[in-house]
Formats: sequence, C-alpha cells, structure tokens
Amino acid sequence: TLDFDGVDDHVAQASFMSGWQDATILGWVKLDPTFSSNGDVAGQGMMRMYVNGTTRKLHSYFVTNASNSAYGSSSISTLDLDQWYHVAISYQGSSGNARIYVNGNLERSTTIPTGTLSTNSGYAGPDFNIGRNSRLDNSYFKGAIDEVRVFDIALTEGQIQQMVYQEIKNNGGNIAGSTIDKPITDIASGVSVSWANLQAYYPNTTLSENKTMDASGYGRNATLKNIFSVQPQTAPLPYETVADGPWTTQGTWKHGDVWDIEDITNLKDWSIVHIKDNVTTTDSHTQLGMFIDSGKTLSVSGDNEINNTWYLQLDGTLDLADDSQLVQGINSDLVTSATGEILRRQEGNSDVYWYNYWSSPVGTLGATALSDNNGTTNNPNNTPFSIDMLKDADGNAMSFTSDFDGSEGVLSNRWLYTFQNGLTYWNWVALTPTSSIAPGTGYSQKGTGFDSNIDPTITEQQYIFQGKPNNGTILIGADDVTDIYEATNGGESVKDTTLVTSLVGNPYPSALDARQFIADNAGIIQGTILLWEQWEGSSHWLSEYEGGYGFINSLATERAYQYPGINLADPSGLTPGIKKPSFYIPVGQGFFVEVVTDLGNIEFNNGQRVFIKEADADGVDPENGSTFFRNAQPDAEAENTQDDFQLIRMEFSTSNGASRRFVLGFGNEVTDAFDYGLDGGLITTPPEDDMGSLLNDGQYVIQAFSPISADKEIDLVLHASGSHNYSINAVEISNIPEDQDLFLRDNLTGQYHDLRSQVAYEFTSEAGSYNDRFQVVFNDGTTLSNEEANIQDALVFVKDNTLFIKGLQEQAKSLRITNMLGQVVRTFNEVSSPSLQNGVQLGELSSGVYLVNLISESNLKLNKKIILE
Repeated sequence: TLDFDGVDDHVAQASFMSGWQDATILGWVKLDPTFSSNGDVAGQGMMRMYVNGTTRKLHSYFVTNASNSAYGSSSISTLDLDQWYHVAISYQGSSGNARIYVNGNLERSTTIPTGTLSTNSGYAGPDFNIGRNSRLDNSYFKGAIDEVRVFDIALTEGQIQQMVYQEIKNNGGNIAGSTIDKPITDIASGVSVSWANLQAYYPNTTLSENKTMDASGYGRNATLKNIFSVQPQTAPLPYETVADGPWTTQGTWKHGDVWDIEDITNLKDWSIVHIKDNVTTTDSHTQLGMFIDSGKTLSVSGDNEINNTWYLQLDGTLDLADDSQLVQGINSDLVTSATGEILRRQEGNSDVYWYNYWSSPVGTLGATALSDNNGTTNNPNNTPFSIDMLKDADGNAMSFTSDFDGSEGVLSNRWLYTFQNGLTYWNWVALTPTSSIAPGTGYSQKGTGFDSNIDPTITEQQYIFQGKPNNGTILIGADDVTDIYEATNGGESVKDTTLVTSLVGNPYPSALDARQFIADNAGIIQGTILLWEQWEGSSHWLSEYEGGYGFINSLATERAYQYPGINLADPSGLTPGIKKPSFYIPVGQGFFVEVVTDLGNIEFNNGQRVFIKEADADGVDPENGSTFFRNAQPDAEAENTQDDFQLIRMEFSTSNGASRRFVLGFGNEVTDAFDYGLDGGLITTPPEDDMGSLLNDGQYVIQAFSPISADKEIDLVLHASGSHNYSINAVEISNIPEDQDLFLRDNLTGQYHDLRSQVAYEFTSEAGSYNDRFQVVFNDGTTLSNEEANIQDALVFVKDNTLFIKGLQEQAKSLRITNMLGQVVRTFNEVSSPSLQNGVQLGELSSGVYLVNLISESNLKLNKKIILE
C-alpha cells in the first residue's frame, strides 16, 4: 500500500490512454483522518477520478474527442475517513455511458458524448498519475491508495464485483482471482476478461529503483514521486479473521478498525471472507466467496442464511443451527478438504409407528478440487449418504435395532426403505443403516419414540445431518414403462400397471422452490409433488395407517385426504385440520413424483435453492415459509395462489367428518386440456366418498382452465358410498371479480347454488360414481347466448317409451338418461337430429322422473326432466 501526504506525493507513468474507445480505472482508497482537500485517485487528463475534499464523494472526469468539454458526476455515497473503499469509473464509447462505482456498487450512470477518450494534447499529453491531477499539477491525495488497475474495456458491474475483494492474476490468458482461482466473467453473457485488456496493474507488492512495478505485462512501471516507504497492506483483499469471536466484533477481524466487515447492513453481497478462527453470527450473510479453515467453525444461529454466489471452500465446519440454511447460487462451486463439513438439524415425528420421508442434505466427507458444479451432468463432487451418519439432538451417533420399535437414540432398521421408479407396493426396496443413498434420493424412517422438544405439546425428534453439503447439479434416473406398454394397458397413470413413481427429496441444506423444480423437470415428471403426512395410528399394520398426501404444483397447493387405496382405520375420526404445504420444500424433506419418461433424469440444481424459513409457514399463503411434513397440526381455512390466476377452492364434506378440498384455477395462458405443472393430484383409487374435478375421465385435486366465460362449465366427479349426507362449499375465491357469477349446478335436481353465499350445498346420493351430476358454472341459467337459448328451447317429451327432442338443429354427441337416484339407465352416442326428431326408443323403464342429459356436437348442454307413466 502506498501512503500519500496530500502535499507532493504521487506516482507517475507516461500517458497511454489517449484515443481509447472504452476504459475502466479501479483502485482501493483510504482517506486520511485529516483529509479535507480534493484528492485525485488515478487517471489522466481526459479520464480521472478524485474525491471531493468537502463532500468526500467520489467524482469522475471525462473529456472525449466529440468535445473539448469536461463531463463528470459524483457518487451517492460519502466516503468515511480512515476506512477502506473500493472506487471505480468506466466509459463506454459506443453508448457514451459513464459510470461510478463504490465498493463494487453502481452508484451513478450518465450519458456523455460518444466516441473515444480525447486525443487533444492538452488532455491526452499529461502523464498518467496516481494521487495527483497531472494536467493541473494539483489535487494531491491525502491517504492510502492500493491495487490500481486500468483496463481498455468498460467492465460490467458483475466483472468489477468479482475482483473488488481480491488481487488478480493471469490464468491462461484471462483475468482470474488470486484468492478465488476462477476467471472473472460477465455472468449474463458468459464473457471472460482477457488479460490483454489489463493495460496497467499496480498491486504495490514489488518496488524497485523508486518504481512500483506494473504487473500487467505491458511494462508501465510507474515512478514514485516523493514517496520513500511502503505501508503494510490493510485493504480487505480479502476480509480475514484473526481471533475467535462474534462476526460483529471489530477485534475478530485482521484490520477491523479500517474495515466495514462488522457493519452487517452495509456489507456487500460480493465480499470475500476468510474464516481463520471460530466465529459466531446471528445474522444472514451473502458473499461472493467464503473460506473456512480446517479445524475452525462458523456457527450460524437464529434462522439465518449463508448465501454463496461464486465459491465456497469448506476445509472446516459450517454449523447451521435452528433453521439456518446454506444457499449456493447457480454459479457457486464447492471445494472441500477431507474434513470440510456442515451440521444441519431437522426435526421428524418421534412416534415409533409413524413414517417420515427424508432426503439428506449431506454426504460422506471427502476432499474435492475446484470444478464446475453447475453443469448439465451430475456434479461428481457430491457423495452418497448413509443413515448411520445421523446424530441425535445432542450430537451422539444414532444406534439401530432390529426390533419393530425404536427408543431414545435408537432407530428401528425395519422401516428403512426407498422407492425408485416403482409400480406397486412390492417395489419398495429395504435399506440398511449403511446403505449408500445417492443425493436427492428419498428414504423412509419411523420415529424413536423419544421427544427431544422441550415443548410438551410438540412430539418430535431432532436429528443432525453432518457431512459434506450437496451442491450443484444432481440427477436421478427416471424410468417409466414404455409407451407401447402404456398403449396396451390403459395409458399413463394406471395404478399398479403404468403409474410409475419415485421417492426423491430436497438434497440441499436450504429450502427448495417446488415450482422451479417442477419447471425444470417438464417431460420427466407428471408435474405435481406429493408429500406424505401421517396424523394417526398406533400400529405397524399397513391397513391401520391414517395419513395421506398433500399436493404441490405450479398453480396451487392442497392438503391431503386419506392415502388412496389404504382403508381408513377410523373414518369417523378424520379431521379437516391436516396441513397444507407451501410452495417451498424444507431441508431434509422427501416427496413422491410420478415419472412419465422411460429415458431421462429427475434434476435438482442450485437454481431451485431458496432461503425460506419453516417458521414463516402460516397454512394460508403458500408463498410463506416451508412446511416439513412430520405430523398434523390445525390449519387455516384458505390459502392464496399465484397472483395471475383466478382460483376457486372447493370443499366436499361427508356427515362422518371426512373431507376433500380441490382447486379450480383459471388463467389466460392455460387450456382446458392437460397443462403441465398446473393440473395435478390425480386420484387413481379414490375413497368411497370423494369429489374432484374431471379431466380425461380422471379425478384431479388441482386443475387449471382457460379464462372464465359465461358459458363455461366445469365437470365434477362424485364418488358416494350412499351412507352419509354430503355438502359442497367454496372455501376460497381469489382474484375473481365480485360481479362474476359462480354457481354449483346440480343436474339431478336442476338447482343452481350460489358459491359466493358462504353456505354449503347439502345433498344425498345413492352409492356410485357420477361424472355428470355436478358442474361449476358461471351463470344462473337465465342469461344465455343465442345458441344456448336455442338448445334450451328444444321440446323434450316421452310417448310410448319413446324420447322425442324437437327443434334441435344439430346431432347429439352423447345422450344419457339418469334416474333420480343418480344412476345412468340409458346411454346413446352420435344421435342425428332426424333421429331425435323421430324419436329414440328407451325400452322398458320403470315409472318415475328421469333426467335427460344431452351434449350437442358443438358441446352445448341440455338438461331436462321427463316423466314416465
């Protein structure tokens, strides 16, 4: 570091910037405690930067060939005395864009004349100076200046930020960091900075014959004027610790008295931090690079985030207490020593009878070198996990027993399974405590029976995952049955035949954005995440499990009913208070996805990682928090969905307490056919009392449709045991105008029920499944289009067991006759208009009232009652 006295100290080199189209000048400065007059940092007569002695703001000064006029602007920030700041200015000749940066942050962008830097001898002739305005021989800087770099290109903000907190070096012809050995690259374009563009570089590490050596390779060694000594480098290149202690304590840091590192609110997200001691923090931190030395620990408590955007070297320990998380971005690479590790805690249900589905955020320890962790292939630096790596809340290794029940500190190994590309119950694969589990693979485990939570109302066991954190691209093989097999066996998603699912899970020590995961796996999975939740049961017998799956897709989230295909142990005890998921999957959570390709990979990547706290989950808005599915807790009545969708959340209830909620969404870029990521929760084996929306003859929990219109009709499917009374209600209506009609139409009774009334529609039904009894419609039947009015005017009557429909101008695509018990007694397809006019034979039917359901060729619907005598 060079120290300038503000009187006559400066550094000089013959001019070399004349006529450049683009340029950037950077450097570190520390104002002397008595700084009070203008002081130049670096530059020539046509491009220089200086600090104003009165305002202590950084100023730029430009003169271009287009004009002999000077242009300049100033920073927003005021530079404090006796503290290091990184300063930079740039000029882009093609656009005339002139910029000012302080500590890597773009503070001012102005437009000046385009062209090149001036070649006028009055501006271009004077020397390049550090610490003085060479053209006017004034503005001597008082303070310290270090790491001056001059480029003949206009560096981007990202490129500047990558080199602020480190020295630089030549790596294969490109600029790379000396601390982080990665090329300086514009993230948006992927363009690296050539070493040839570095026209002068003064790190002030080598002085010879009264000169500071130019490290650029161009030989522009600069002469020291009236400077006879060099000071120790104290600029944060990078930030380093020198003592154990809190992050916010000045004495923890090597030069804390002249650094801003303990000022959390102003610390830059592109800082580089080297932890050489045991440091604690109760704050969140984002940095470009972090190093944790072997044998040292950074302890994070209080539900905070360590966010790394470029490089993490983990030779020691990162201890993530509470709900603290490590988020590595899409350009962040992990390097570890043989002892580099994290500790991450997560709680599961402690009941010895209840399953939790898990996925580990860590793998076995192992040294890894720098490589691209975020490519298109599996990151080879990740390592497998085994269940015997788990520790209890006190840090003791878990033990295992072959007994059915676990105990304090002991897990039963009888319930360790995984399920990959499976079709039936028999495809569950048993694991042992030492089985190798690949990153992203889910596994099952039951509780220990020991409650580690001091709150007596919460029954949960805390586990500690300790190992090397997973990072980057993680791929898991997806292997569906073949298209040929599906074509001859009922198509996609036939339970126990073509419905292939895999148990996977969040593989990172941070929350996972479910919607991004779904988007990244289009064509690989069906588009919905299933989260198992168990809320009752005191037996290991499969038939006595009481639980079900919650659903997440890109449209909405919805709570579970009861697990399809498993009989309810006690149907009268079902509760509507089961948890609803959020759009974010917490650390350690396993989940199911349906696989729909026989050649591909399920992908996890850093672009899916987010910092979302479990404590923020409110059961109302799925944007809030993440929800670990370990047990059932009471929940609120409604939740919102994405702002650009309209939504109706329906609830079907039975008199014995069972219920199902399902979601209807409407959007401008949605079809009424299957839409990936928006239609989900296919119920392949519904309970005997259930309801949902109907798509391709399948029952769905979440379904999206094209925009609402007056003639739109949403078909619902009803499954009834006939043993109960039933009700349907709209529990949430979101983003739909108040004047939009919303009705439930009962085609059996002809009733229209106002879904905005906040009153449930009550009804009974005979046993059976009905696809045509209920519809959600958007008019009350009194306001119809001309076509609808015409079809409703058709004359329908019966004579001698023959059905006549007069006045219909088109053929009937389908015609059904339903009795008042909801049973379809006659079905006709593709009936011509003349045939309807001349009469359709019904055959022998009992006397009574029947409902005629007709769908015309243009999909108009006619529902009329007839009486057979």
